[in-house]
Amino acid sequence: MDEVVQFKTGGDIRLTLKLSEGLIPVLSDFIRITACKSGFAEQQALSIGQRITKKISATLLADAAHNSRQVLLSLRHEPGLVTIKTEIRDLNFSEEEEFRPV
Repeated sequence: MDEVVQFKTGGDIRLTLKLSEGLIPVLSDFIRITACKSGFAEQQALSIGQRITKKISATLLADAAHNSRQVLLSLRHEPGLVTIKTEIRDLNFSEEEEFRPV
């Protein structure tokens, strides 16, 4: 990613999405961009996006019987830190991970 302007202050971003397979790569890119703007190297940011979206995909596939596939993603960001909370309420799934640049 060429010349990424980094976040100067902390903030929160919340997304509620009804997921389909086509949105998983978009969600991964969104997480990657947020991590890059928080001071992560491109490769580490890509890894974070892939890690989170793989968990979402695996959780949704494990219970394919549910019609509602609504995912709540909360990203707390500040320079040098990203905290990502993933919730799939229909499946009673909630997980929070904190990432710092290596």
